[in-house]
Amino acid sequence: MSCHSGAAFTNNQIIPVNEIGTEPSRAKALRRQAEIFSKTRMYAPQTPVPIPKEHEIIGVHFNNRTEQDLKLAYEHGDSPGVFKVKGLIGLQWSAPYLHDGGVAVGPNIYKDLGIPGTLSKGVVPDPYNSLLALIDRNLRQKVLDANRIPELKDVHVTGEGHEFWVDEEAGFTIEEQDALVNYLLSLQIEQKNN
Repeated sequence: MSCHSGAAFTNNQIIPVNEIGTEPSRAKALRRQAEIFSKTRMYAPQTPVPIPKEHEIIGVHFNNRTEQDLKLAYEHGDSPGVFKVKGLIGLQWSAPYLHDGGVAVGPNIYKDLGIPGTLSKGVVPDPYNSLLALIDRNLRQKVLDANRIPELKDVHVTGEGHEFWVDEEAGFTIEEQDALVNYLLSLQIEQKNN
């Protein structure tokens, strides 16, 4: 739970695409931005507004971790690209899942598989069944197989990655899968009473 922790069930960190194993094209989308980036600068704090013609500009300095994260996030140097850890609040409204939106299962888990079996046919992805495909490797494989069509290859939608299985092969029961999916669908931001 280190990735999906805190009030919104995210640590707000970025993870290299090769660690999470998802389809990498979206993680590499910022690669050419390195060509236009420059050192971060700002007006000195005492600069009045409107800005006078003679003014001081100072550099913005980051700690080492922040500098590394910026290079990683914006794909400077040898960054493989990254994904930000998504919060888990609102999963009942956000199917299909993963950054490419490729983990989609409709109401019928035997025929409403992947994008071709759901959105391409006007079938709304079912949050419960789509989350089940996120944690069950056998159902996920059916989604991956369904997504292997030329139209989805062109737009880099596969549904691959984030292989944190909660299935029989990993030692979990169907009841435990059901409990996890229902728990994930029930998550809300905790309201504080003043």
